[in-house]
Amino acid sequence: MIDNTYQLKELLGIGGSSKVYNATSKDDQEYAIKVIRKDKGYSEELSRQIVQNEYLLSLKLGSHPNLVNIISYNSDGRAQLADGIHSINYLLMEKCQNGALSSIIRKTGPVEENVAKFLFVQLLSAVKFVHEKYAHMDIKLENILLDCFFNVKLADLGTVVDVSESEGYTNQRRGTPHQKTF
Repeated sequence: MIDNTYQLKELLGIGGSSKVYNATSKDDQEYAIKVIRKDKGYSEELSRQIVQNEYLLSLKLGSHPNLVNIISYNSDGRAQLADGIHSINYLLMEKCQNGALSSIIRKTGPVEENVAKFLFVQLLSAVKFVHEKYAHMDIKLENILLDCFFNVKLADLGTVVDVSESEGYTNQRRGTPHQKTF
């Protein structure tokens, strides 16, 4: 149980700095909770900054139908686990019921052209929205989520870099290093 409010269910995914879990609130609403990984050795201050920065960036960006909605964050959360109470830093996000596009492609194979067009138009809309002031530095199949209607929801704003004063350029490296996934 997290903060006496959210019951963690199954693990949905593991990223470079976090793990994402399915969670249910006391009123049976489903969410995704992105928890900063303890095994990465981040200082408590850095863990707090990671969740706070991603949340604040989502507020600056505003809402878009093809971005994952970040509802709140807690940089001083408490998780009650079998071995005791642990401090955690987490983001509370909307749950995308159909998961990552990478998982669907692994299960079903390539998508048909008309489906690819549908998904690509939505992805481009999200990227255009973000890239008006920022650069999303980790666009990959694992960060393209699908809601209950199979609409695209671009995730992982934690890798976003402000490029508003550099004509869209950055020399920062973020995101996932190249690795073969298929």
